[in-house]
Amino acid sequence: MGHDQAQHAEHHPLAEVHRHVYRLRPTPPARRRHCRDRGETIVVVATTFADLEARVRGLESRAQRTEEDVTAIVTTVIETREDVRWLKRAVQALLDQAGITLEPDEHEDG
Repeated sequence: MGHDQAQHAEHHPLAEVHRHVYRLRPTPPARRRHCRDRGETIVVVATTFADLEARVRGLESRAQRTEEDVTAIVTTVIETREDVRWLKRAVQALLDQAGITLEPDEHEDG
């Protein structure tokens, strides 16, 4: 498959969705001439239904793990923000106790 053909295969509507489910192979010579007129030189060959089911289960599992990761990240961000607020209050109390005044940071979010 030439560079333009490979690039076309990468952008084929089915290539992204079925990248691991379908195999892309050169078009048989009998159809190659007809396909060349349309700029296509591939044929999509389906695998078994069991392969499709396995792929769907894998994608569902990956989606579940991603959702759990996002939840953990959001929780960490919330907890970290709370820790930062507490530390800022503690430092301010220590500064007040020591009689030290600092100019507010221009990037401070209040």
